[in-house]
Amino acid sequence: MGFLSFLIWYKLTSLYFNEAFVPRVMIPWVITVIFTALVLAWRFFRDPERIPPEGDNNIISPADGHVIYIKKINEGEFPFVTKHNRTIPIADFISHQGFLSRGVQIGISMNFLDVHVNRCPISGVVDTVKRVTGRFSSLKNIESLLENERVFTIINGHGVKVGIVQIASRLVRRIVYYLQEGDTCKVGQRMGMIRFGSQVDLLIPDTQGLLIQIKIGQVVRAGVTVIASH
Repeated sequence: MGFLSFLIWYKLTSLYFNEAFVPRVMIPWVITVIFTALVLAWRFFRDPERIPPEGDNNIISPADGHVIYIKKINEGEFPFVTKHNRTIPIADFISHQGFLSRGVQIGISMNFLDVHVNRCPISGVVDTVKRVTGRFSSLKNIESLLENERVFTIINGHGVKVGIVQIASRLVRRIVYYLQEGDTCKVGQRMGMIRFGSQVDLLIPDTQGLLIQIKIGQVVRAGVTVIASH
């Protein structure tokens, strides 16, 4: 099928292009590259509608992607990543207004083909929005978690607070954010977008009856997948 398409394109371009101007053999490949780029751009910037599952006690995924870790946070430690028994704490987030002393941290990795629109995991009031400008390093390096641009949000819901950390990749120049402090938000509502590869962490303080309902490696969808219930 691909060879037949090539022959058709070759024949058509031979009628309209002079070899001295553009080699005919290159035209099909140029068109293919352009078409592929357009398809990838469409996939990246798509923003489908999402209907959250019913249940006031659900905490929904803030991002599309796959779960890379589920970790307990003890005594104010914020282990973004653990590598060779080394942990990297983010003290400016953890200590903010006494938000979190113990709880659970869930990391969600997003690739280029995932929907990059992030959504509110619960309904409530936006308590805090804090942006940290970074140096846009690769997330493959453990130190980059202290350098990449990120936005920290606290949403105060009914019976539970959650924190969302949006982390940009080195290709990203900014995180587009839709909410402001004091805004009322609904579960599944669009809260922002990170362009290209990125990571979103969900922080859930120690809450009575909290039940984690996902596992490491699981694919999750923003505004749809139930991460936990309380």
